[in-house]
Amino acid sequence: FPSHDIKCDILVIQYRPVVARGYDCEGNLITSVNDVIVQRYFLRVDKNSPNEDLALACDAGRYAFGTGTEITGSDGSGQIIMPRVDQFKVLIGVINGDQMAYMTPKQFADNTVGARAVSLQIGVLVRSVDNSSSNTQENNQFELLNEAYKLAVPDNVQRKYLRIPVKQTIAFRNALWDAS
Repeated sequence: FPSHDIKCDILVIQYRPVVARGYDCEGNLITSVNDVIVQRYFLRVDKNSPNEDLALACDAGRYAFGTGTEITGSDGSGQIIMPRVDQFKVLIGVINGDQMAYMTPKQFADNTVGARAVSLQIGVLVRSVDNSSSNTQENNQFELLNEAYKLAVPDNVQRKYLRIPVKQTIAFRNALWDAS
């Protein structure tokens, strides 16, 4: 629990490292500035959890710059970076002319007006480690990045958990620079 058929976002980021001494999101050493690092953030079932909780994971791969986009080093399952995450949402901050707006990943992918991405808003709904007391009033309705969610908890589940939405806005470095 909660129901694993919750619709959540997937965030894919690719970048060329400036120096070759860092690590990708799975902890693999980046050894070349000529590699393009591809990181995919998503929710998956935590196989180490007795309740099959969802967790935020990141799967990393890479390809050599200028040689195509065949990604190596990615096994699809990824490394868990945050356990007990019931929801993962992303909004992309864009500027079109002098107007700022936020789009879903699908809206951004379908964007045909040339809006430029300048920031990300990331939201996660995280769950407590331990079960709350039976007297706890469990809240199963949340708002995350201006969207309402209701968790589906099966009737036979007697455990109650505290949950909190966590949101962060990240500005892209040099995203507001304009060459004109």
